[in-house]
Amino acid sequence: MKIKNKLNIIIFACLLILGGKNIFAQNEQWQINGATLEGKEIDGVKIREVSGNVIITQGKIKITCDRAVEYIDAGKAELMGHVVAVQDTIKIKTSHGFYYKQTKIATSDAGIELNDSHYTLRAKKGTYYFNEKKADFSDDVLLFDKISNVNANHLVYYREENKAVATGNVSICDTSSVVFTDSLIAFREKKLSYGFGHVEMYDPQNKTVVLSGKFENDDSKLYSKIFDHPLLAEVDSTSDGKMDTLYVISKTMEAYRDTTKRYIVTDSVKMFRNFFSAVNNLTYLYRKENRIFTYKLESDLKPPVLWYENSQLIGDSINIHIDKRKLKQVEINQNAFTLSLHKGYEFRYDQMSGKIIKIYFDQGEISRVNVNGNFLSIYYSFDEKEEPNGLVKSSSERGNIFFKDRKVEDIKLYGSVSSDYHPENLVEGKEKDFTLPSFVLYKNRPRKEEFLTKEMKAALTKLQEITLNNNGKYPNLKKRKS
Repeated sequence: MKIKNKLNIIIFACLLILGGKNIFAQNEQWQINGATLEGKEIDGVKIREVSGNVIITQGKIKITCDRAVEYIDAGKAELMGHVVAVQDTIKIKTSHGFYYKQTKIATSDAGIELNDSHYTLRAKKGTYYFNEKKADFSDDVLLFDKISNVNANHLVYYREENKAVATGNVSICDTSSVVFTDSLIAFREKKLSYGFGHVEMYDPQNKTVVLSGKFENDDSKLYSKIFDHPLLAEVDSTSDGKMDTLYVISKTMEAYRDTTKRYIVTDSVKMFRNFFSAVNNLTYLYRKENRIFTYKLESDLKPPVLWYENSQLIGDSINIHIDKRKLKQVEINQNAFTLSLHKGYEFRYDQMSGKIIKIYFDQGEISRVNVNGNFLSIYYSFDEKEEPNGLVKSSSERGNIFFKDRKVEDIKLYGSVSSDYHPENLVEGKEKDFTLPSFVLYKNRPRKEEFLTKEMKAALTKLQEITLNNNGKYPNLKKRKS
């Protein structure tokens, strides 16, 4: 038993002697050469100074420079003049830096550039870990490739994962957008990125800005998801040069940049534009079609509500078509109901309900309303002097209402028609007695002031600057150096 134990110890000792150099060696062979070499000792510190075409090698790492001072006991070398470090596809350039042979770390605070064939990383300060294949750069960092730029105060790049973690005044620019955020995690090969804190997303080509607190972006699917009560503004210009902006706020937004060019806006949605406003829990914004669609979810207690001038529209779903910055058509499907307040009166609402209501506009002015299925209506009458003259209550299977100068010009009813006139003396002061079964008056109409926060005002100014400076084509905030 003792002999066997001694034999094991002898075998292990032989392995240490024969293979120990490979098993436990921490550093590959270090070589430094140059035109001149001088060894000396200053205040007890042993140094070796090499000048002229200096070449340092350690395994697959090769460093060239004009001059190097090696601190022998400390295991580091100070590198000066045209410093270039190469490992595989990595090339690092600086004018002054240090290399630590024990840990294989290179560092510089004199301006540093890292190139890896398909991307470039620059900063005023930087450290590269050759063993870990990690770059840690700070102070005016710029990471760019053929498609995008990332600027930040600090950025760590993990080559094995193709992952960048940027913090502090982060901006991301590509051929169609500019994004600002407090911090960013990006996986370049997977084309995934995540932004956190004070997010500003600019699309100068479509004159759109989104403010939020967090986003996820998948460039491979042309898809983004935006969290933390995002606020969207899409700017449009009228023929007289005035700004007509669509504002949208919700709890989350999804942006599809594919052929559909759409936003899906969910939870506590509010919208405002000069000629309409709305509230709901789900909205589809089809930017290419100039169409807005919303519908009632099963969990919703209230239907989508749309306001147009002095009118309120509700239904299980609402389809809004816009043409040349004006309403073209509004379709209300299932449980459709509209009301319009006569100006100057506290409670004189023209009302109509039906299964489906379609409202047509001519140059933004209401021209015709078509109602199908269980048509009910209440319309207040006025004489030639615009004095109140009672109301008409009607019902039919379907009907058409024609407008001129925003006033009812003609009503045509079809199928099981019934119509009753109520004179003014029976109506005045009793207007609340004349309401349809679907009558609900919503008071939560969004106002422009809710959307024009201090941050949004600043963002709209910045959007204009980005658009003007880059013609909406390539919004680089910092130009790349050749």
